[in-house]
Amino acid sequence: MKTGKIIVGATAGIAALIGLSGFYTVDERHQAIVSQFGVPVTIVVGSDVAGQADPERIADVSVAVRQYEESHGLPLDSIEVVGGPGILSTGLRYHTPLLQGVRTFDDRKLIYSSEPEAVGTRDKRQLVVDTYATWRIEDPLLFSLTVQDVNGGMRALDDIIYSALRVEMGKYNLHEVVRTNNNTVYSIEGELKLPTVTYGRESIFNDVVNRVNNGLTTPDGQSITGANNYGIEVVDVRIILSELPESNEQAVYQRMISERGRIASLYRSQGEAEKAALTAKANREYTQITSGAYALAEETRGEGDAEAARIYADAYGENPEFFRFIRTLEAYKEAFANGNTTVVMPSDTEFNQFLLGFPEGQSE
Repeated sequence: MKTGKIIVGATAGIAALIGLSGFYTVDERHQAIVSQFGVPVTIVVGSDVAGQADPERIADVSVAVRQYEESHGLPLDSIEVVGGPGILSTGLRYHTPLLQGVRTFDDRKLIYSSEPEAVGTRDKRQLVVDTYATWRIEDPLLFSLTVQDVNGGMRALDDIIYSALRVEMGKYNLHEVVRTNNNTVYSIEGELKLPTVTYGRESIFNDVVNRVNNGLTTPDGQSITGANNYGIEVVDVRIILSELPESNEQAVYQRMISERGRIASLYRSQGEAEKAALTAKANREYTQITSGAYALAEETRGEGDAEAARIYADAYGENPEFFRFIRTLEAYKEAFANGNTTVVMPSDTEFNQFLLGFPEGQSE
């Protein structure tokens, strides 16, 4: 009896664990396919942040599901598509343990990056382009049936994107591929005369995205299946880097060096001309300033000399003897300024009269 209870309890516990293992969660970053013995039974479509899937996306997935049911002889609506207006496609869900399995797929935008490839333009110019693309798994059922996983999706995009780039870029000249508009471009010499852009890079790459999604036919007649047929939606395709082929680089570099040298010479000649103009202006201003200052100095000196002469004349008129005495002292001061002057002259000269004593009739 006791052993039977233990067996029953253990069995119930195992059954409970198995039952609990049937719960799974699908968040906003993922979508899921529930399969039973390898046959899809439920498609949980990716949703937005509110947990609801886009109605157009639900319709596209439903079409793929109906086609799958018809091609595999399954009853209509045997595969459930979870999602739509007012229906939460994310959160806690349940599948039958042991009989059913859950496979999740990323619902976020993924990044595709390619190796650099050579692409030709209509005017026979070669570019080595390094591209990237953003893409997402639009239809998880079709994606799982065709490419299985993200790596398979990347391999499928390799051929599609490169083929679309070759076809679209080959329809336009180089300036259409590298420019987006006709905005004026200036250099040191002024406005550059560039070819007119009639279509532009932005429009070209919109066409590339359309070709990648819907398929294309290459110039040699090869038909390339579009990404939509793999359950993939390519959102955008862009160029990370575009370069000239290695064989053309040296010629372009030499042309660039020559151009830079010509511009440098132009800068130098303009600088020399500006220097000469500034130097001439400075010399002219210097001459004007110095000549004006000299004239003013001479005028001031003349006025000073005239004033001094007037003062001397006034002084001489008032007291000639005192004036003569002062003038003689000033002559002494200038004559004996260095302290080593020797003067040889007769003692009765007028110049010596105050050195030898005051003349008779004059007081000290």
